[in-house]
Amino acid sequence: MVVEYGEPWKVEEATQILHINHGEMQITSSPKKFSGYFHFYRKHKDKFDRASKKYQLFTLYQIRNKRMTWRTLLTLLSVRNGKRLADGIRGR
Repeated sequence: MVVEYGEPWKVEEATQILHINHGEMQITSSPKKFSGYFHFYRKHKDKFDRASKKYQLFTLYQIRNKRMTWRTLLTLLSVRNGKRLADGIRGR
């Protein structure tokens, strides 16, 4: 949407209410989630800034439940990913 319509802008009041039914299939519970997410990342990575690329790559590691080396962890570490890592350690 950003590519087609330009930079987003923030409104103060909610313009919609989102109702989520977690009983249905979601990309985060699909057996094909890594493939779909990786395809999305490869397709759009040129549009991401550095922090967003780190976030997306960190997510790919989490989806795969793959252990990171210290070097990879330090490379992908950001404020957002640090919070996600802490939440994961706490069991949220």
